[in-house]
Amino acid sequence: MSEQIIKISVITFCEYHQIEPDFVYALQESGLLELQKEEEELYLMNQQIDALERYIRMHYELGINLEGLEVITRLLAQMEEMQTELNILKRKFGE
Repeated sequence: MSEQIIKISVITFCEYHQIEPDFVYALQESGLLELQKEEEELYLMNQQIDALERYIRMHYELGINLEGLEVITRLLAQMEEMQTELNILKRKFGE
């Protein structure tokens, strides 16, 4: 069963979370988020919401700037790839 795609207006999301839309737009410009444009309004897809909420926590609660978010995201992706490779090797060598 595939996950249903839901879109949420960036403005609505930002109002709910009490953040500035410019933060979300900056994340998009840096490549950390992908927004969909429809009739002059930008939308988040439900697959992006967990990542965006994580960025909000890191930025607003921990004070991590945009460049720091980019580095952290890249490092976490590398760690995930390494974990996948490690799991493959474990299965291959029977551990």
